[in-house]
Amino acid sequence: MKRLFLAVALFGVGGTAQAGDISITNNYGTTGLFEALGASNIPVTSTYSHGLGNGVVSSADDVIGVPLAFNDVGSGWFGELVPIFGGNSLNYNNDWQLGFNYNFGGTATYDDGVFPFAPDGTLDANNDGLIDFGDALVPNYTTGVLEFFYNDLATPGNPNQGVKVLELQLVGTELQPFSPNVIFFLEVNYDWYAGGNAFVDNFFTDGDSGLSFYQLSQLSPPPVISFRLDFNVDFNRVPTCGDAVCETISRTTDINATGIFAVPEPASLAMLGFGLLGLGFSSRRRNGRNEIS
Repeated sequence: MKRLFLAVALFGVGGTAQAGDISITNNYGTTGLFEALGASNIPVTSTYSHGLGNGVVSSADDVIGVPLAFNDVGSGWFGELVPIFGGNSLNYNNDWQLGFNYNFGGTATYDDGVFPFAPDGTLDANNDGLIDFGDALVPNYTTGVLEFFYNDLATPGNPNQGVKVLELQLVGTELQPFSPNVIFFLEVNYDWYAGGNAFVDNFFTDGDSGLSFYQLSQLSPPPVISFRLDFNVDFNRVPTCGDAVCETISRTTDINATGIFAVPEPASLAMLGFGLLGLGFSSRRRNGRNEIS
């Protein structure tokens, strides 16, 4: 089973990122420090629009080399927290879970006979439903959102049930040759959130600085909280027609996921704090001079 690797990097001003650990706080308490999230068999549906017109396409072979617009859509939950030093997971997966939705889109082409392999006019010569070795889907991802949600399994009526706790937006990609693997580069975005919900404000906490992701986002200037997402589809299936006249083609497959985090260096955050403190003193001194004059 291939894997989807999810990595988080938080960058302090003037410093580099390092591997680290985080905790989650919810109505059951605060977890022990952990460094990874794990998920398996997450469904993903890819839908491709070819724009060639009704009845022109009868199979994926008819869109070889044709520019396609597409969306990859999936959802699931992380099956486990992977603690370091035996950290407490607060009965994770029995009392509560961390769910996610994602939607990535862009343009793509199906290539027949990627060099040095010769074209044979089909993506699936042996009719096993999988793209032949030497053929390839070449995507160009231009948009993408990954959202995290809180799922309470044990407390009916919990006001935080289904609450969105984090959003990430796509900023770049890196394609892996001869593989259904794409590395996504995303950044945490709080534009969707007005603040004021203590549950969301304190959900993810950096174990080194003691600051929550939201607190980090409120620093001025804020450190960039970035994610590295290695998206690896389990089977590179050939898409099939989505309707009678094949206006779209689509495929459904699954992924596994492992999430690995990195956090800001404490020294970088400390330098940032001292800089902000210095600005505060400077402002007060200027104000004092104005009052005297």
